[in-house]
Amino acid sequence: NLSKEQMEQLALLMETTNRLSKINQALIFLTKIDNRFYTEVSTSAINDLIKEKLSLFDDAIKEKNLRLELDLLEITHVYMNPYLAETLIINLIKNGIVHNENGGLLRISLNNKTLSVANSGSVLSFDEKDIFKRFTRSNENKKSLGIGLSIVQRICDLYAFNIAYSYADEHQFKINFKK
Repeated sequence: NLSKEQMEQLALLMETTNRLSKINQALIFLTKIDNRFYTEVSTSAINDLIKEKLSLFDDAIKEKNLRLELDLLEITHVYMNPYLAETLIINLIKNGIVHNENGGLLRISLNNKTLSVANSGSVLSFDEKDIFKRFTRSNENKKSLGIGLSIVQRICDLYAFNIAYSYADEHQFKINFKK
């Protein structure tokens, strides 16, 4: 027999607890990456991984009415931990969807051992050089933990992949898998 106000406070408390739990899990994951916990490696086909993981986001893409341009010209294999490869691709796709505008464009291309994920989201509300820092979030998306791109960068650093961000009418993340 809780009052409406008590129910609202309880809902807020549960939401905050859930958020803290997700932050804790993400920080533990970053620590595991830093401590080279993921030692198992195999060859992963990035093309197949992109197609497989995109299917997880079908509903989110439809909900935001995004135009998807998929240009996977070259089969690209990388030698890395399969879980980290999946995490890398999922975080880039999720970022491209979450920070996109309704009816926007999500462009994913892979050629010459370079993966590019671009979206037509709003201009950043923070300094561009902070995009890979932990807990950096846009003003529009306060529900974001601000850790996904930090994880992407840590995975790239672990395997000596070059990752770069640029903005020219669209946000673009490029990973060069060449060593």
